Amino acid sequence: MSRLPTILQNNWPNKLLAKRPFFYAGSVMGPIAHKWKISFNENAKNVAFYNELPEFSHNEFTGWTSHPIEKPFAVFDLVSQFEHPQVLKRFDVSDRLLSGQRPKATRIEPRGDSVIKQVMWASVLGDYVSLYLAVLNGQDPARLQLVDKLKQSLNE
Repeated sequence: MSRLPTILQNNWPNKLLAKRPFFYAGSVMGPIAHKWKISFNENAKNVAFYNELPEFSHNEFTGWTSHPIEKPFAVFDLVSQFEHPQVLKRFDVSDRLLSGQRPKATRIEPRGDSVIKQVMWASVLGDYVSLYLAVLNGQDPARLQLVDKLKQSLNE
């Protein structure tokens, strides 16, 4: 346990403090990016967003052009080698064209030699990071007080 503070300070969840993460993926990893958004919202109590390529290229792509890069955002590209070649190209071209318009994307390439292995690996990684971020944020990942209050209010 004595290494825990060092581990927390040296990994990328620490870089997410006070940031709003945007998770981007193609159709293969899209459901996992959506799961990451949910995990970050619920576990870490940290607002997060996600979108899939190619849809990102039609609307959200343009939205980044009006945001200074020093805004409190963090961008993650969740990229599987099993994506369609055009989707892989969209990641590269989008990152190049948005250079200087948004924070540099951190590219996460899931491990595994099959889609199912990559899905499992990425799913566990997202949960793990969201739980560490909860600790860094001083939040209890198991508590959903506001959701409970919402449900209670709706039942009245």
